[in-house]
Amino acid sequence: RLGQSSCENDEYLCGNGKCIPRSWRCNGLDECGDNTDERSCAAPPTPARVSLCPPGTLQCSDIQSTRCLPVSLRCNGARDCPDGSDEAHCPDTSCGKRLVNFYGTFASPDFFRPNRSAGTDLHCTWFLDTQ
Repeated sequence: RLGQSSCENDEYLCGNGKCIPRSWRCNGLDECGDNTDERSCAAPPTPARVSLCPPGTLQCSDIQSTRCLPVSLRCNGARDCPDGSDEAHCPDTSCGKRLVNFYGTFASPDFFRPNRSAGTDLHCTWFLDTQ
């Protein structure tokens, strides 16, 4: 509810009077609706990562590896890096599902394939419940 003048101890009071969980403050997402939960946040330090691979390629994240792969192998369903890092953090590409998480991603099963279903149509149904 908007227009609150105070919140619970584990909540953050937005500029518009909305109470949100304190853990949502400074998470990079505007849950308040007026962006006050993302103001005055310290930017997280980003360690400088030196890549041994040329631009347009993907370096396997295994510390022992200096293997460079074409970016087309990222999220293609095959483990090309010894540590599987080329398949890590890929969106869910199943065809149709019920999604019930507040945050998340999904993509068409064909989105990452270079030939994108030559002649075969897929009909996927997604049910989104943002709670």
